[in-house]
Amino acid sequence: MEHLDKRIATITNKHNKKEKIKKTWEEQLSEIVESIPKLHIELNGKDIEMKQLSLLNDSFLIYIPKDFFEIPLDTIKKNYPYEARPQSVYQNKRDTINIGFTIIEDIVEETELTSLRDIMKNSFIKINPASKILDDGDFLQNEKMVVYYTFSSFALDGQNYNLLFLTLVGSNLLICSLNCIKKDMDKIKPLFYGIMKTIEIKEVLSNEQEEKITEEITNKNKHRNS
Repeated sequence: MEHLDKRIATITNKHNKKEKIKKTWEEQLSEIVESIPKLHIELNGKDIEMKQLSLLNDSFLIYIPKDFFEIPLDTIKKNYPYEARPQSVYQNKRDTINIGFTIIEDIVEETELTSLRDIMKNSFIKINPASKILDDGDFLQNEKMVVYYTFSSFALDGQNYNLLFLTLVGSNLLICSLNCIKKDMDKIKPLFYGIMKTIEIKEVLSNEQEEKITEEITNKNKHRNS
């Protein structure tokens, strides 16, 4: 009986520990989501200044660390040698964290985002069986559906942690990829989720905005594939 009581106590303690970890993650994420629009967060004991980045003729807004800068196309082609590279990429000074954006014109409806996410996720694992899907989910932001998944991947210099999310801006698909070296995953994960959870999407776009976005996509694709 005493042995059984000890087993029950051990199981209960493990469960409570998991619940504590879960609450800690939720509380940490909540604090970061609340702080990001104020352009200042505290992460792992460090103060990080944020800035708001405007894309697609001000129809999509996203917060990124203030010291991140856009890298030139030649560097993007070097870092992403495959054809389906991001159209634009922002990174930190040490090149250990990257945030990439790709816009694709009018290919899916909002109701198809989850299916598209799952196709991308499954195709990636099929091509990269050593990689691992870590998490996936969806949520509403400004009444717009956002779907995402996180995964580990292999690079020339080691493993990366990645968060990829998809949403619609007007009739255009926006794909945002965030990655860091995997050993920094636990430190950077709250920042990635916080960035994703604080995006702003305009609900209705004017015809002029849609035309400007289409022109922007066309120009980016020309440069990316040249």
